[in-house]
Amino acid sequence: MTPSAAPMSIVLIAEQMTSNCEMIAQRSAQRVAREIPTYSRIPFDEILAQAKINVGRGVQVLLSQQAPGPDEKMSDILVARDRFREGLPMEDMLRGYRISLGDIRDEFIACAERMGLDADLIVHGTVLLWELTDSATVQLSTAYREMSVEKALHDEFDRIDFLRRLLFGNASTEELHSLSRLYRLSTEGRYYAVRGRPGNGASLQTLIRQLEKSGFTSNSHGIVGVIDGDVAGLTAVRPTLDNLDAIIGVGPRVALHNAEHSFRRATRILDVANYFGSPGVFTLEDLSWRIGVVELPEVTETLVRRYIEPLNKLDEFGPVLKDTVREYLASGQRLGATAQKLIIHINTLRYRLERYQDIVGADLSSTNTVMEVLWALQAQQSAEI
Repeated sequence: MTPSAAPMSIVLIAEQMTSNCEMIAQRSAQRVAREIPTYSRIPFDEILAQAKINVGRGVQVLLSQQAPGPDEKMSDILVARDRFREGLPMEDMLRGYRISLGDIRDEFIACAERMGLDADLIVHGTVLLWELTDSATVQLSTAYREMSVEKALHDEFDRIDFLRRLLFGNASTEELHSLSRLYRLSTEGRYYAVRGRPGNGASLQTLIRQLEKSGFTSNSHGIVGVIDGDVAGLTAVRPTLDNLDAIIGVGPRVALHNAEHSFRRATRILDVANYFGSPGVFTLEDLSWRIGVVELPEVTETLVRRYIEPLNKLDEFGPVLKDTVREYLASGQRLGATAQKLIIHINTLRYRLERYQDIVGADLSSTNTVMEVLWALQAQQSAEI
C-alpha cells in the first residue's frame, strides 16, 4: 500500500502533537513507571526517551496515513533486547507500550475533538494508531520469543558445559560453590554418577526424564544431560527404569568434588553392561566378575579357547553340551533342577556333563573351574547377541 497525503486537518493535529511531544511522553512515561512495578529497574530517562520515540512514530503514521507493515522492522526490537537482558517480563514490556501508544491515541482524539474534526477522520486516525499498536506488539512479542529461545539454548549450553567439567574433573572449587547453587546441587550432598544409553523405542530425552523422575527427590536434586551421545549426570538416589528399554551404569555415591571418580566407574559399568546387551540399571556389585570378561580380553580368549572351542568340533552335539553346562551352572549345580528345566532324564544329564568334562579336560566339582567355565560361557553368549 502506497502512503497517501494526509488531510490538512490531520497535518495540523500532527503538528500540535509534535509540539506537545514532551508533555505526552512525560505523562505516559510517568504512568508506565507508576503502574508497572518491574519498570523500576529501568532508568526513567530511558522510559521517557522511548515514549518520545513512540509519539514521533504515531505522528508519522498519521502523516503517512499508513501503519507499519508486518515485514517492516521497527527500532523497538533493539529496545526489546535491552529490556529482555534487564529481566523485564514480556507482558510488562507490552503493557508499557500499550500505555504509551494509548496515550498517543487519546491525545489525537482530544485534539481532533477540539478542532471539530469530522467523525470519519477521527475513526480513521484512531484505527491507524491501533494498527501501529498491533504492529509494535506483534514484533516485540516475536522478538521476545526469539530471545527466550536463544537464552534457553545458551543456558542449556552453560548447564551442559558445567556438567561436563564436573564429571570430567575440570570444575574449579569456585565453580562448584557458585554453579552448584544455580543448578540446585549441594556441595555437602552425595550423588551417584550415572551414564546411560537408550535402547530400541526409547530416546535420549525419554531417558533424561526417567532419570530426573526416579533419581531426583523433592529435597535433593541432581543434574543430567547429553554428554558425548550418552545420557550422563548426577542423581540423588539410585535411578530406576520402570520398563524403559535402556542400560544405565551407576557409580558409587560420592561428594560433589569426587564426581569424576564415580563417573569413570559408571562409564566402565555402562560399557560392560552394553557388551552383555541386557537392559537395566547396573552397579559394580551387579556385574562383579563379568567386568573382567570385557576388560581382560587375553584372559577371556584363553578361557573361551579352553572351555568352548573344543565343542565346535562336535557339530550339533556341541551346542547341546554347551547349553547343558550353562543351565547346570545357572541352577547352582543341582542335577534335579537342571534335568527338569531341560526336560531330560537325570542320567542323560549326568552323561552330558561327563562328556563335557572329558572333552575339555575340566572338573566341574572345582570352584576355580566353575568360575572359568562361567567366564567363558558369558563371553561366548555375549558374542552371540
